[in-house]
Amino acid sequence: MTSNMKTENLNSAAADEDTLISVSFGLASSPGTYALLVGAGVSKGAGLPSAWDVLVDLTGRVADLKGETPDDPVRWYEETFETVTTYESVLERLAPTTYERQALLRTYFEPNPEEDGSAEPTEAHRAIARLVSEGAVRVIVTLNFDRLIERALREAGIEPLVIASEADIAGMPPLHTAPCCVVHLHGDYLNPPSMLNTVEELSEYGDDRRQLLERILTDYGLIAAGWSAVYDRALREAIKQSYPGRYTLTWIEPGTPGEEATQLRLSKNGVLVQTDADRGFGRLADAVQSMRSRHARHPLTLATAVETAKRELAGGKVSISLHDTIAAEFRRLYELEDIRNPSGSSDSALSDIVARIDEAAEVVDGLIATLAYWGDEVTDRWWIDELPRFAQAGEGSGSTLLLERRLIAGSAMFYTAGVAAVAAQRYGLLRQLFTLTRESQFTGRREPLASCLAIDHFTVNIPEGGRRPYSVVAPILDEAFPVPAEKREQWWQLFEVLRNAALLMDDTLFQRDYLDYAHTRKALGNAEQSRTGAIRLGNSVNKAAAEQRISEAQKSLKEQLREITRLVFPTPVHLRAAMSGERNSYLIPVAEQLAAELAVDGQRHPLIRTGFADEAERLECAVLAVSIKFGELGRETARGRIHSGAGFGVIASKVWLDSVF
Repeated sequence: MTSNMKTENLNSAAADEDTLISVSFGLASSPGTYALLVGAGVSKGAGLPSAWDVLVDLTGRVADLKGETPDDPVRWYEETFETVTTYESVLERLAPTTYERQALLRTYFEPNPEEDGSAEPTEAHRAIARLVSEGAVRVIVTLNFDRLIERALREAGIEPLVIASEADIAGMPPLHTAPCCVVHLHGDYLNPPSMLNTVEELSEYGDDRRQLLERILTDYGLIAAGWSAVYDRALREAIKQSYPGRYTLTWIEPGTPGEEATQLRLSKNGVLVQTDADRGFGRLADAVQSMRSRHARHPLTLATAVETAKRELAGGKVSISLHDTIAAEFRRLYELEDIRNPSGSSDSALSDIVARIDEAAEVVDGLIATLAYWGDEVTDRWWIDELPRFAQAGEGSGSTLLLERRLIAGSAMFYTAGVAAVAAQRYGLLRQLFTLTRESQFTGRREPLASCLAIDHFTVNIPEGGRRPYSVVAPILDEAFPVPAEKREQWWQLFEVLRNAALLMDDTLFQRDYLDYAHTRKALGNAEQSRTGAIRLGNSVNKAAAEQRISEAQKSLKEQLREITRLVFPTPVHLRAAMSGERNSYLIPVAEQLAAELAVDGQRHPLIRTGFADEAERLECAVLAVSIKFGELGRETARGRIHSGAGFGVIASKVWLDSVF
């Protein structure tokens, strides 16, 4: 595929997404005002034959009974029996009684237990059921003979009013009083005389059927899917004459529509969404559910994107549509003027630029969070290589902040992905994030994104205060992972500790100093073993000597760890420091807990088994250094917040480090 074709596809996907969001807003804000028109394409994924396929097969069976094998069974039937081919006439020859006719048709439209559950409702059918459950849709007009829509509705606990024949129409209550009505406009297989399929049958409806259709078209908006409009002349004419256009006609079609469908849509100023029924109805249902749950007054694209991504990833296979969605969203974001052309000057205030970029990046951030948590190595490639693009500063003169405004989006993406990876314990992905680099515009050297995307400069002049990136990313994580805030805080702090530990381990000076530290650790272990042996043998002299070596090793370890701590560069963090056992000494509880787990589990720890680090002791050392360094910052912060209590100065035992930098 050429780059131009890819660009067109991404632009088309973005436009389709905008259309679906607009339609979903109408469904949510005006429940029950739209009806669905469902054609054969909606049931195609269930493995069912089309209505024409059934008629061809039935006439072929009649030919078999006559010992004939015609190329066109339908034409052969009409010429042989000098009659119009109808389901009723063909079925009478194959199955004389009503029971036999229904039993025969069931073989086409109901699942066969020996065929691995064929003819199950598709994603589209279940999405329609979700729309009905939300009250967004109450009327469904289906052109299919199957009852998969009814099955999906009943699975969702909804009992629909089913209209499939002239008699049903005559006895139906007023349409607006039915919570859910499924109209089989062409009949259904349980009532063979009601089934319409031939060109002649579809050229004109009976009076009752026509009047019901006109009532629906007059009173409701229309969302059509899976309908080619080629053979249904009566339906085309009814839409032309009776659809008033108060509501936008929306047509969901994955391919290029035919001439009949295109002319009909354009005559009613309708919109085309080029996607399949599964994806189209799924998007609508996701959007309506997310808006309803939040009492939204406008489309919440972040919530919709997250819900849809979760649903598509749950399918257990790579979703091409999800790939296209995130690619289109990245392109949309990169083409934002503030991102595409970051110069060092602007007519806008910095706070306005920050707000625009944050809003534009919200959907991408939500998709990254979802993919980082539920995705795999395949889906990781859809987004991870995009991060360095959003870590590059612009070129030219002017304000450094304005030149680096791409980093506003890049920082949020990086933290979103990292915290989500921690939440899913995808530590291999986390380490991959920490290996990403950009070229420094000042030195030309590669520098880690884990450092440069931790900048906090853009907090300046932001309304409501708050530190970045935590203030921006936390609400997105809450949307993607509805867990208690304490759980999210735990994930975030662990990410901060591991980010700083990874930066430290990649420092060449750490690699040098750690060799001494590891040697001393080994000497300490040997001394402790010697003391244990001396105690077992009752040798007090050897015990005393071992204890002396232990004391010296512990002192050396403390000094060596202090030297390593000096290598930790304190980038902005959202971490909590707490007072330790030593007076006025502060450490990072999350880091201390992780170090203890590494000491116990060793090489069996998940961080080691998944490739985040190659050696448990090495990672433990880095984590302890991070704890000490940021603990020192916590102590300074706490001492600066001394408050009076009972006449004495009181130092807080716990303090967040957000305001240190």
